[in-house]
This record gives sequence, C-alpha cells and structure tokens, in this order.
Amino acid sequence: MEIVRVIKNKDYTTICNRIFKDRRLSLKAKGLLAILLSFSDSWKLSINGLESILKEGRTSIRSTMNDLIKCGYVERKQIRKEGMFVGVNYTVFESPKLQKSTAGFVLSQNNIQLNNNIINNQFNKDNSKNQFFNEVMAFEN
Repeated sequence: MEIVRVIKNKDYTTICNRIFKDRRLSLKAKGLLAILLSFSDSWKLSINGLESILKEGRTSIRSTMNDLIKCGYVERKQIRKEGMFVGVNYTVFESPKLQKSTAGFVLSQNNIQLNNNIINNQFNKDNSKNQFFNEVMAFEN
C-alpha cells in the first residue's frame, strides 16, 4: 500500500491511533470522534451544530454520540437553571474516560496503577486471556 502524505504545518489535527484500533467503535463513531477532536476548544458542541455541518441526520448523529458516550469517549451533562433543563454540555475525550472490562478491572487513562507481576501470573495460564491482557495493557499505555 502506498500513502501520499502532505506537509502538516497548518490546519491539521493530531489524533491518537488507539481510537482507530478500538474495536468497540464503528467506523462512523471513529469518524465522528475524529471530527469532534478537530474542533477548537471554544466550539460549542451540539447535535444541531453537527447536523448543520454533516451529511448525516439528527437520529444518526444522536445514536453515534450515544455509542461514543457508552464507550467513554464523550460525556454528556444536562445543564439546569433553577431546576429547569436549559441545555446539554458535552466533554470529548481522546482516550476513553472510564470503562469496566469483563476481566473485572478498570480500563482508564486516569493513571490507575496495576501490579503487572500479579496480573501477568494470572493471565499466563491461558493464551487467549494473555492476548486480552496485552490488548488491555496496550490500551492503558
């Protein structure tokens, strides 16, 4: 495969490759996350705003945002004023904020320390579990 690249001196976004290797995300979710990460910090994220700049409709954008929320890449908080709903505030994360795995320990980019010796001994017994461990540790680092 040949890839033709451009000189990146302006108008580009640097994104962690782990996003594109996260098998939990659909191609559409990966694309939307890449778009969200390309926005400036001052951009006011909303479903209406995304609908105005994307080809996809409101339902498609909303379901994809829900996938990103479920996987920990986006956090949605309701904004209330005097008990009344006034809007939604979104926070976008380049690494998933917090996820629980079926192995029983937490996957996060929030500097959780694991005793690798204990975990290595536990997973060395089974190669399929060892492969899962390697994927999790690669995701952690």
